[in-house]
Amino acid sequence: MALLERKQSGGSADVLSPRGQEALERLKGSRHRAASVRRQMKQALAKSLKKLNAGPRLTPPVSRYFGPPVRVGFDAEWVTVPDGKGGRVNEVLCITAELACGARKTSLIFYPRGRTRQDRPTVGQFFQRLISKALKEGTLASMPDRIVAFGHFMRGDLSSFGDFWAAKREFRGLGKTVVSRHGGHRLEGEEGLRLVARDEADDVQDGIEGVPHTPEPVYLRNSEGRAFSVRLRFVDTIKLTPGGKGLAYVGKMIGVPKLDLHRDLGIPDTATEERPECQGMELEARYGKERMDLVFRDFRDQAEEYALNDAKITLAYGLWVEKMAREQFGLKHLPSTLAGISAALVRQKAGGGDALAALMGRETRTEQRFDARTRKFRTVKRDAVSPGLAIYYQMACNAYHGGRNECFYHGPTPVGMWYDYDLPGAYTTALVALRPVDHRRIRQEADPDAFGIDDMGIAWVTFRFPAGTRFPCLPVRAANGGLVFPLEGRQEDRVYACAPEIYLARRMGAEIEIIQGFKAPWCSETRIFEDFTRLVQTKRREFPKKTHAALNELWKEVGNSAYGLTGQGLKDKNGFDPRTMRSQPILQSPLTEPFLAAWATSFIRAVLGEILAGLPDNGTVVTATTDGLLTNVPIERLKLNGPLCSYFADIRERLFGEREVLDPEPKHGARQLISVAVRTTFTALSAPGQELVCAKGSVKPDTASDPVAQNRFMRRLYMDQYIGMKVKHEYLISAREQFTKECDLILAKPERALHMRYDFKRRPVRPRMQALGIRQARVAWESVPWRTLDEAEFARVRVEGWGRERERVFKTLEDYRDWEAYFEASVALRNAAAAAGIKPPFQIRKDNARGILLRLFLQAGRRGAWGVNFPPRELGAIAEAFTEAGFKVTKDDITYAGRRLAPLLAHCVPWVPETRELLAVILRHFPTFDYRMAFAGDDPEAKQSAAHDAASDVLEDL
Repeated sequence: MALLERKQSGGSADVLSPRGQEALERLKGSRHRAASVRRQMKQALAKSLKKLNAGPRLTPPVSRYFGPPVRVGFDAEWVTVPDGKGGRVNEVLCITAELACGARKTSLIFYPRGRTRQDRPTVGQFFQRLISKALKEGTLASMPDRIVAFGHFMRGDLSSFGDFWAAKREFRGLGKTVVSRHGGHRLEGEEGLRLVARDEADDVQDGIEGVPHTPEPVYLRNSEGRAFSVRLRFVDTIKLTPGGKGLAYVGKMIGVPKLDLHRDLGIPDTATEERPECQGMELEARYGKERMDLVFRDFRDQAEEYALNDAKITLAYGLWVEKMAREQFGLKHLPSTLAGISAALVRQKAGGGDALAALMGRETRTEQRFDARTRKFRTVKRDAVSPGLAIYYQMACNAYHGGRNECFYHGPTPVGMWYDYDLPGAYTTALVALRPVDHRRIRQEADPDAFGIDDMGIAWVTFRFPAGTRFPCLPVRAANGGLVFPLEGRQEDRVYACAPEIYLARRMGAEIEIIQGFKAPWCSETRIFEDFTRLVQTKRREFPKKTHAALNELWKEVGNSAYGLTGQGLKDKNGFDPRTMRSQPILQSPLTEPFLAAWATSFIRAVLGEILAGLPDNGTVVTATTDGLLTNVPIERLKLNGPLCSYFADIRERLFGEREVLDPEPKHGARQLISVAVRTTFTALSAPGQELVCAKGSVKPDTASDPVAQNRFMRRLYMDQYIGMKVKHEYLISAREQFTKECDLILAKPERALHMRYDFKRRPVRPRMQALGIRQARVAWESVPWRTLDEAEFARVRVEGWGRERERVFKTLEDYRDWEAYFEASVALRNAAAAAGIKPPFQIRKDNARGILLRLFLQAGRRGAWGVNFPPRELGAIAEAFTEAGFKVTKDDITYAGRRLAPLLAHCVPWVPETRELLAVILRHFPTFDYRMAFAGDDPEAKQSAAHDAASDVLEDL
């Protein structure tokens, strides 16, 4: 062939014959045809492989399982060590599990091959070993078709598996943890998980971040080696625990206590020798929960008992809640949260999903969508708000506020008896009053007297309460999201209120102007939540807290969750979504209805407001928190027969035949309290037979869950606090940080500034030093409402600056006087500058209002204004006279005052004790000084003073 080509190209003198030329052409064509066939074969093969990969996966069969349900509780033990890169990582010590099938159980402790993440078992490997052991021991008669795995805050336990991060997008975020999606997972063997089914929300998001992870299947095998496909669902029991409390609380609920390493297992609480591989890591080598590696090294049997016990508690609680879901709630399947149980109960009592949607003002709409996976069209049902509700939807959302949380007293209280009263079943009781709203017949309403307690009405209002009102009742939302209850509400404050609070405000004498308002009639007298509430509260009475604490707490949480679901998704709140790795808006629930949510919260605030308004003049209330109040007034002296309290009692009577407004037995009690802010109140002197009052706010005491020890810790912090004081603040890293960095669940232990400061939602008055025991005392004060929201916001912002600039906290009366002078000076300076149309010409220094008065006086004297003029030759004598009186002034200060370019700002000095003292000195030497030009308004304590008053008269007024 090469010879023929050379001849053809002229490489030789030989010339091919016609037959040779023909043979050469046939040979070239054959070669091109072969190459073409190869290309076509490759294309066909690639097309076939693509079609095969896109088609249905060939999975092993699902086991035909007829035995009892299979449930697993699992838990991981680890130690956190430095990773050598500036971060920290968990060294997984073991993963424990207990499998239950009927009355039979199997336990497993799985030790990783090594310390690194690559040595950790996959989910498939772990469950393969667990199931194999259960089959071998006879716990399982055959391979199960599905498994429910319980973990308690299992975001940390799941990340202990080697393949979790490859499957992280297959989980859904639920609060601060993650659980399986609605379809669960299919165990396809030792390589990991695969998503089985997806809900509609998944399909909507499918194209955002790509397709879910689908590892190659390696199937679980039974004892005969046959492969089966097993569906697995992860359930986090912390979302099924009242208050989302920890495993120790769960164990106490069900009677399976969590073990203590030292008290129960006898492990010494002492230092020990460090592991060689941890040398130089600056870890404390001491036996304890944080160094379980040392416990496993030296006390293997006790460590295994401790680790297995956590898995047993998780399984026992999961089984208990599952049993309660069937027996107490009548549900066939266990939802992932207590709120899910609540929604299912309400749906059940309402007669089904469609009936509930109609009662809640929602419509079921159908639409067709194309499913790219199945290549078929499918019909999807979606709930949407009715047209009538949609028109006023945003206004109803604006009127939806939280509970009334206010601190009326700061500091140590006088010694006496203090009671913590609660409205019984407050929000579940309020739900009973709710009926279907006729959104089609909504009408405008501008008369505030037309709003009654039982009306579904919402309005944008301005208001003014009479001077001297102790407890105004209309909420105004502050910039930080909290609620303030001032005497006046302006149009720019955007005050949205519901009928119960408008009704109460008019009874209290408030002047109300409605900017925009409407009322909506009830469709019928069908009480949407009555059967649900009766069931919840009947069960709580059937299982009293003292004898059946677990069931009582469970029913209480389920009841309160129904109220929470009515407002879910109404505010701009987001939650982290592992599927998209972004924050997504929290979706509405089947019970979301802004009219009903706004009315229920308004009604409870109004009932509490009516109780506060009827408080005796000599009675003191320390705090009001959502549905209760802390006061020194016995229940028999509280006025509980007002219209709102009577309406509340009517509902209670409708439910149980008994009229009650407050629980007759106080929840807590004390002889003396220390009140810092609304949720930071604790006990100074306990009362016999009463539980301690110990609301810790954002502080997490470094003690065991012992109320006495925690209260002692809070009192010590309060007594020892100083500006910039740091306290330990332990917290687990967020789901966002963990998932985006694909790191282990780490306990962060930073120090942060202690925040134990009055929130200034109300204005302090009547400050004094209050004794704490025999030798100690702290400043205390009562409070009155601010006139406007603007005043409250101004104080809230200024107190932060005052504390940092002066490095002071509220301990003594001098601290309060310094704050008072600083604040009053800030207010007067701001108002004076605004009246003059200029910016404040100077800053407030540490000499507060006294410094402002002194500067203005010197400035006026140098300019010959306000009835005073300094002769140039007497500047030194003037400075000496003021210095001798205790107010340091130099000749240069007076000279500089005359050179200032700033305007002489009038009416910017407040009437506070320190300015009266300086005024007395000024008038002693310069009685012609027109001090009224300097001060803001009249002296509230010496209104009879005139410009020519002698210094002795001013001092006498003081």
